Amino acid sequence: MIIYDCGPENWSILLGYVLPEHRWKGICTALFYALRDKAQEQGNIFSILSGTHLNNLAAQAAFEA
Repeated sequence: MIIYDCGPENWSILLGYVLPEHRWKGICTALFYALRDKAQEQGNIFSILSGTHLNNLAAQAAFEA
């Protein structure tokens, strides 16, 4: 699941969650790519913003990828 906010030029990912038994299967990446594709289709989205806790290294790695 990805919960996001749609601004006029920037979108923000507010929450990303995958059940523990389904993690590390590329689900979060697929959801992010679907969101990215939707933004590209819209044509006027400048960025998709995200953030996480300093200690959440897995989420940081996912966002960087």
